[in-house]
Amino acid sequence: MSYAHAQTSEVPLTGDASMTADWPEWRWTILAGDDALKSGLPGMAEDLYRSVLQLELPPEAARSVKLKLVSALIAERGFNEAESLLDEISSPERADYRLRRAIVAFNTDRLEDARKALSGVDPKTLSRSERPWYYLILGLLDKVDALNESSARWIEQAMETSVSPAQLAQFETLLLTTRVAESNNDSDFVDLLRRKAEENRGTRPGFGYAREYAVALDRSNQKSAAIDILEDQLTLIAPDEPDEKAQTLLLIGLISGRDARRGQLAFEEILREGNEPGIQRVALYLIADVDRNEEQEALFREFLDGLIEDPNNSIRDEILVLRSRLRLAVDDKDGATADAERLLAEFPASHFSDQARWTLAYMAWQEERYRTAADYLQQIREKAPSGYESLFLGQLVGDCYFLNGDYATAAEIYEGVLQNASDNNPHPSVAYQSVMAYIRIGELEQAAETLDRLALENQIDSDRLWRAEWNLVEALRQADKTIEAFTRLSLKLRETPLNSLKPELRLRLMWLAAFLSYDAGEYASVPTTVNEALDIIEVGEGASLPESEKRMLASSLILLEGQAQLRSGDGAAGITTLEKVREQYPNTDSAVLSYLVEARYLAAEYRLAEAQRRLREMADRYQENKQAPVALLEAAMMAEKQGQTRNFEEARDILKVLLERYPDDPMVFHAKLQLGNLARKLNQFGAAQLLYENILQDYAGSGKLYPLYLAQLYRADSLLAQSGGDVARLDTAAEGLDQVLDDPDAPLDARIEAGYKQALISVRQGNLSRARETIWLMVTRYLKDPQVEELFGPRERYWMSRSLLELGRILEESGEVRESKEVYKLIVIYDLPGKALAQAKLQPAPT
Repeated sequence: MSYAHAQTSEVPLTGDASMTADWPEWRWTILAGDDALKSGLPGMAEDLYRSVLQLELPPEAARSVKLKLVSALIAERGFNEAESLLDEISSPERADYRLRRAIVAFNTDRLEDARKALSGVDPKTLSRSERPWYYLILGLLDKVDALNESSARWIEQAMETSVSPAQLAQFETLLLTTRVAESNNDSDFVDLLRRKAEENRGTRPGFGYAREYAVALDRSNQKSAAIDILEDQLTLIAPDEPDEKAQTLLLIGLISGRDARRGQLAFEEILREGNEPGIQRVALYLIADVDRNEEQEALFREFLDGLIEDPNNSIRDEILVLRSRLRLAVDDKDGATADAERLLAEFPASHFSDQARWTLAYMAWQEERYRTAADYLQQIREKAPSGYESLFLGQLVGDCYFLNGDYATAAEIYEGVLQNASDNNPHPSVAYQSVMAYIRIGELEQAAETLDRLALENQIDSDRLWRAEWNLVEALRQADKTIEAFTRLSLKLRETPLNSLKPELRLRLMWLAAFLSYDAGEYASVPTTVNEALDIIEVGEGASLPESEKRMLASSLILLEGQAQLRSGDGAAGITTLEKVREQYPNTDSAVLSYLVEARYLAAEYRLAEAQRRLREMADRYQENKQAPVALLEAAMMAEKQGQTRNFEEARDILKVLLERYPDDPMVFHAKLQLGNLARKLNQFGAAQLLYENILQDYAGSGKLYPLYLAQLYRADSLLAQSGGDVARLDTAAEGLDQVLDDPDAPLDARIEAGYKQALISVRQGNLSRARETIWLMVTRYLKDPQVEELFGPRERYWMSRSLLELGRILEESGEVRESKEVYKLIVIYDLPGKALAQAKLQPAPT
């Protein structure tokens, strides 16, 4: 076996999946949290965001998720925790941060802090869902300052630009609670309200005075009295005044608190009986995210079931979305899917249709139905306004195609996103994914051009740039474009210093540079790169890496250095370095591979006995390693190559050890095949035949996993050796060779060999016509193929030459001398092995 390419068990430091695709699994969890928050379920959103923050995230991603968690806490009125979380974020100058500071400050009665946080915020830099909050807080601050005209204008703008009914309901709730908080609780004023309510009892003005009176009582810490007043008003409201009833019930709920059962009952009554969609929506928002035990949750779902089946309910579509989210939260995916699909079927024009599509896309993604997820996301994208949201959805669609393996479509979508992205809408991961998509479809030249363009236009950050370079160069190497890979990486390393990169990525690139230097034949440069990398690992920035990663990388680099020394001709130094790997890192994969590298080097030097001993040493020392069966198989091969009967027997014993220790290993097939070959060399053709037939039977259903054609060819050889004049054996051998000839997965050399042996069998059977036909069919089909130079390697040329020599002999012995010369000419024309013999046959016979 060759050691021309560097041996390595795995590429070091590739535990980070983002080296091959910039798709972290937690992105959809964040999207699910966003969707829950948009649907009025901040508690669910909070849980999802917290689960993501348990993971190790890039700094910018962690900041983004923390801000989202702050939004969820604000919606739950958890202002103290929201403020503590904001204190952990170190970017106070950014608009999204300052906005949340302002919201928290306003809700904790620190109005000057709110004004200060909001000053200097440019609403254009806020997202579409953040901008309405900016207008609302401005309006509320102006209201406190009695700037009623501007306050009304800002609040109206907030309501008009709200991005979802849930956000609108949240605004209305905040306005109501602000109104309650600002109510005058002066005793004279309270007494005036009481008198007005009594004087106008049962009338519309009276209902308004009663509500104001209840608010004032609540401000005076007389909650029970306030609720009693409102309960009394409910008995006076006529059936034709549903708006009065809904407003009164809403105030009962707000004063009672949504966690109190009385408050929940009030909200439920609004949802059950009300005809006011705006107030119903506020009630739904307030009741949806209440903490409930399992029994209460079941009762609440039953309540929602009843609302959904009521054809007169004006917000059934919104309730369907809510129930879908609640079902998803308890892992009822079928129920969540049914609700989302029902909404799209019954309410196709609903404002909530996109939320239903988000749910369906999320579940499709979780079930790895990425094409379906892409379809739903594309439907959302088609209706989204141009700008960030459309670009973000485009990226998600591209990611779905990427994950589905449709890299060509993904590349096209990514390219469209990049072309439409502006400076204010950077998409660094799209740039990386675009390059990765081209790499996956094998368009390496396009990948290189795209990466160079993105770097020139500053559309990709340094970390992703070098990760993409790593993948591109590795793909070039895998495509046997070693020199191109080596040249590209060498040029990039000269152009750009690596000091700014993370240690993991920097070391990965240095490892790849050393690896490519080896494969490009630049053996002298390998030790220098290896030693620089080892210095980083041991005393530089890499010292902080996990110990397991340092051991794997260091051992891999030293192994590579040893291989370079062997290839440069310094065998003694190379073997010393390989021993160093085994001494310093004894239980690593590199230590195991060092035995294989050394053994293959010794075999190439015809030191077969030494190579055999080294392989046995490794196999016995590392019996649990996956390379141990390989070592035993190669040790048997080394013994066989020594050529003596005792060596054949020794090889047979080694193979039996392999079969005993590793009965289920893939190497067992090759070991059994080799046992048959050894039996033939020991002239035990019957035993060899039996071994091959057992292989054919045991591996009959293995498909392409094992080269069964070899067993058929070797079995035919065994039968031919035993046949004599036995027609049955010859027929059996011919049947097996027919299977090889008809096997589309058999390599060309095996099919030509099978045809040659078929001809030999026909000759033995006295059927010369069939022998001639078999060989000439191969000549027509294979030798005269216009691509013969590409198709024929050494083995194809060898077996075709033997076939032609056999056909020439048959024709000669049949007296067809002229025809035989035409056959021999083919050997000369195609420059096949045996050319000298063919030329001799073409010489005129001596007179």
